[in-house]
Amino acid sequence: MFSKVAKVNYAEYITETKIAAAKEMMVRGEGRIYEISQKPGYESASYFSKVFKKVTGNSPREYMHQIEVG
Repeated sequence: MFSKVAKVNYAEYITETKIAAAKEMMVRGEGRIYEISQKPGYESASYFSKVFKKVTGNSPREYMHQIEVG
């Protein structure tokens, strides 16, 4: 039922929501990558980085660099 309405499965929705929240934290400068990775519930910064890159196409470091360069 969820996937029919949201057009993605529940796990993908949760992952995309967590990554979107992490991106917002990065834009606001709410800490280092390992600190931001813990806030949406990732226990490992390396796993967070892997998921972040899979969802966005960039590593968290690359994303933060893009924010800084603007």
